[in-house]
Amino acid sequence: MEKKSGSRTLRERSVRAAAQLHYDSCRTLREHGRDPQVVVRRRGVEATDPVDAFVEERVLPEFRDIVAMLRDVMRECAPQATERISYGLPMWIGNSTLAWISPSRRDITFGFTYGREFEDRYGLLKGTGKHARHVKIRKLADANQEALRSYIRQALERDSR
Repeated sequence: MEKKSGSRTLRERSVRAAAQLHYDSCRTLREHGRDPQVVVRRRGVEATDPVDAFVEERVLPEFRDIVAMLRDVMRECAPQATERISYGLPMWIGNSTLAWISPSRRDITFGFTYGREFEDRYGLLKGTGKHARHVKIRKLADANQEALRSYIRQALERDSR
């Protein structure tokens, strides 16, 4: 049971306050001639795409070429999928979540929601979860793009069922 404060619950009040704060900040940005659509404006970088902002802020420079390659391959193989930040990670969404990128200090993890169902003729898929499987990539030269395309095609087939 939520605590009441006046006629609204505390949650209702905090949601309204957050919405007002967002509106005020966008209005203030416009008044100062800045674009409220810019997501990141740090270290001299401006990004209008949340995924670009994620890459700038959370992916180590030595892994950004891997992330760029993964994004290009996803655009090529799954142009109808929506790329967005979900659960704090870049994800590609069709009817359900197709794939995601998770950066770490050692590598980039490219995961597939229903990877357990995939035919893994390349032997790259790892993981022990109920459904998901992933590929870890440490160097761009080590990335098997043919295998990644195969996994993406299988994710799209699974998503269309």
